[in-house]
Amino acid sequence: MTYRGAPSWPPVWAAEGDSTNRPNGEVGVLVGVEQSRVDPGNRYFITIKHKGSSYSGCLLVDDDRFGQKVSRLLRRHLHCPLEVIGGIELRDRLD
Repeated sequence: MTYRGAPSWPPVWAAEGDSTNRPNGEVGVLVGVEQSRVDPGNRYFITIKHKGSSYSGCLLVDDDRFGQKVSRLLRRHLHCPLEVIGGIELRDRLD
């Protein structure tokens, strides 16, 4: 998944407080997906739990329609490990 030619998955994870101690990649369990409420709406805020802490990342997409489909797919996989979600073949799963 890319945004303006750059990879957008997995998001860069951030946490409140110590930003030097943040996870990298497809780690943790998905606990939330929220589309931006301000323009542009091509941003989706993803929340994970990893080693007892919560982290957020921003998933950017070029196409709003595609982003909405990805968002629905992610919501169907709440409480699943990101490693599993990252392995989903999107062509076969987006409705």
